[in-house]
Amino acid sequence: HKLTERVLYPRTLEKMNVKLTNSLFHESTIAALRHYGSEEDKKDWMVTANFLEVIWTWWMIINIRSPQIGFHKRNPWKRAITSNSSQLEYLRDFTSWLNEWEAAGDKASSLT
Repeated sequence: HKLTERVLYPRTLEKMNVKLTNSLFHESTIAALRHYGSEEDKKDWMVTANFLEVIWTWWMIINIRSPQIGFHKRNPWKRAITSNSSQLEYLRDFTSWLNEWEAAGDKASSLT
């Protein structure tokens, strides 16, 4: 697991630390929330897992340092983006999701 006290309660400057943020949104965190959320019938945990997965997938797509990294890591989200790739479709859907979220204007469900 990648969750630590430092990840959950970062100091002011640590809030900008990409490694700590990656640990929060990591697929192991998502899997744990889904596992324990289903065992304990915690619907909020499942909603949180879904949100984390949206952000994690977006991060996998945009954080590509090499066109071959997707093949080396065996991660289709990290492959180079082409005009007909699933990553491009995901980014379109992600943009629509963000626009809908912003249009909702609900301060209770916005990021801080």
